[in-house]
Amino acid sequence: VLGVPGNQLSREVEASADAFALRLTDDPEGLVALQRRFARVNLNDPDPPGLTSFLLSTHPTPLERVGAALAYERER
Repeated sequence: VLGVPGNQLSREVEASADAFALRLTDDPEGLVALQRRFARVNLNDPDPPGLTSFLLSTHPTPLERVGAALAYERER
């Protein structure tokens, strides 16, 4: 409904929620496992084409979420 700007905002909110969950649980391995399961069960493309993601996605890609979890793990 909000189009591209709304989708971008939604992705930022979702990424913030992921970061909060990582700080709360201190379990990056759990987030990685969850994202892999979601991608498999939902048959999602873990790394969709950038333009498709930019225009249509309301959530970070599974690959972006896994990358954030791994970055958190390296920094702790």
